Amino acid sequence: MTPSKEPTLITRIQIIGEVSDEESVHHFLRLLDRVPERPTLATLISKHGVDGSDNLEIELLDKFQTKQRFSLAPFADVDPDTYIKIKFLSGPAEREFPALEPGAILLKEYLVASPDED
Repeated sequence: MTPSKEPTLITRIQIIGEVSDEESVHHFLRLLDRVPERPTLATLISKHGVDGSDNLEIELLDKFQTKQRFSLAPFADVDPDTYIKIKFLSGPAEREFPALEPGAILLKEYLVASPDED
């Protein structure tokens, strides 16, 4: 008798970036006060930049604790002190994701397979 395979869930993840400002991140200011760096383009690149890549590639951990590498090239023309908001959206692969907000940019989209947790 062969062991039964657990069903596999396929999750689609989108990494979305957008230019922001200090007012937009106001609700995070209490957290930001404990962090020495502000979430600016320059800080993201210096803190999370990938050595040996073009100077706009960074790596961040997703909710699966896997490093995801993507480029901030769409923000190459903004001031390095500009606030950049990075969001990870996830859901079942077959689900239709909502349209991006004006000014938001899809930086990367990928699929993750994981065993069903029923």
